[in-house]
Amino acid sequence: MTSKIKCYYELLGVARDANAEDLKKSYRKLALKWHPDKNPDCLEEATEQFRLVQQAYEVLSDPQERAWYDNHREAILRGGLGRGDKYTDDSIDVFQYFTSSCYSGFGDDPKGFYSVYRKVFHTIFEQDVPFMEDKDSDYEYPDFGNSQSSYEEVVKAFYDFWSSYFTLKSYVWVEKYNTRDAPDRYSRRKAEAENKKCRDAAKKERNEEIRNLVAFVKKRDKRVIAYRELMELRAKEAQSKQKENREKQKRERLQAMENYKDEGWASTSALENDFLQLEKTLAKQHGDDSDSDSDVQLKDEDELEEELLMDELYCFACNKSFKSEKSMLNHEKSKKHKDNVAILRDQLLEEEELENSNIDESNLNSEEDLPKLEDLTLDEPRQKLSKKQKKKRRQQRAELEKCDIKKELEEEKEDLQEDIEERLSPQIDDITAEQEVKTGGHTSEANSNSILVDRIQHCPLRVWKDSQTSNKEPQLCNVCQKSFTTRNKLFQHIKETGHALHIGTQQSQSAESKKSKSKKQKKTKK
Repeated sequence: MTSKIKCYYELLGVARDANAEDLKKSYRKLALKWHPDKNPDCLEEATEQFRLVQQAYEVLSDPQERAWYDNHREAILRGGLGRGDKYTDDSIDVFQYFTSSCYSGFGDDPKGFYSVYRKVFHTIFEQDVPFMEDKDSDYEYPDFGNSQSSYEEVVKAFYDFWSSYFTLKSYVWVEKYNTRDAPDRYSRRKAEAENKKCRDAAKKERNEEIRNLVAFVKKRDKRVIAYRELMELRAKEAQSKQKENREKQKRERLQAMENYKDEGWASTSALENDFLQLEKTLAKQHGDDSDSDSDVQLKDEDELEEELLMDELYCFACNKSFKSEKSMLNHEKSKKHKDNVAILRDQLLEEEELENSNIDESNLNSEEDLPKLEDLTLDEPRQKLSKKQKKKRRQQRAELEKCDIKKELEEEKEDLQEDIEERLSPQIDDITAEQEVKTGGHTSEANSNSILVDRIQHCPLRVWKDSQTSNKEPQLCNVCQKSFTTRNKLFQHIKETGHALHIGTQQSQSAESKKSKSKKQKKTKK
């Protein structure tokens, strides 16, 4: 260990703000100058100087180590005595161990890497022991070990402990103020706060020194380097093995797919050959009848194609047939078709369940077909519908029922309208005749149409009610007194024979009766 530590910048002959390129050029130049092979006359001096140049370039070429070196350069150059010497601190100076000149080689000899730093960390721990609260405890710290120590058992535990080092020293000797000399309580508290800041700063500085020393040693520890290389090798092996497994699985899947295709094609080709052979044998047996059979076969094929086409344009769910594929496609997109399909599916499922239950009951009742209990296998239960699905299906059924009712009402309305028109046709003829008499035979088609529309709009409900109530009694013709079971037959008879009565007298009688009724009502009110 040298008595005087030189600045790394001075060793390399560069300025403190030199860049990486300048450091590299200076290092190469000095390495060629002080290489031991080129200085056989002064071998020891050249070896020592060459090692210092290597150490300087190793530290300054790393940005993190260079930043830390710049912050503690003065303390390192002064051997740890650059803090003012205003207090007495017997702590070990760790700055002198931030250089490769403090050890020689990586052996287990007294001046080797492992012996030197084992002693350093042991000394640091021994200096912290007096400041422990429980001095009688058997507290032990992880040992640094030697060159043959296992990484898993020794090295890893050592670096895990010292990488999070925290000093136990109180550092009361760095306090600025004596709190006993404070004139009042406020001043004493201010002095205590300042002293606490000084102690915390000193502890932080000491912790950073030890942790940086641990990082410096760990970076150069051959055991750590060997373990890192081993982990990288294992990672590469695992990656290559994983890749091989993926490729193997891929090849197996491809082979399985090829085998499956070959089997399928072989079976289909064999089946085709059997059909061809069967056709040949049939042709030989029938002989001359092949032509007539072929004609019949062609006709059957045409009829079959037509039937298939009709089946394709028929909707089983809605019970409708269509003339073109386009109309069939539009129908399949409709909501009503989808609802009918859903209902039909439910009905089929219910029928299938009912058949299965009947089959199960018959099997249970017959003693001859009862299998053994060991041979029974339970089918997978059918998935039950949720409450929302059941509710949705009930709503769909209700909507379909509404649609059916609406359709029936529309059909009844159309039938009723036709019935009304048939019944009113003779009366409308009489009305048009009266209008022609009044206007002198110049009744326009528009007037007759307006009369027809007015009578149809105002009469249907009343006429329908009358027809419902009068259907119970037989209908008589007022001219020939012939009876009919329904009014439709009566109107048909009137239309064919022309036995229609003039409605003028009837209207006058009804008007007179209405007037007499209204007069009676007025008298009673008075």
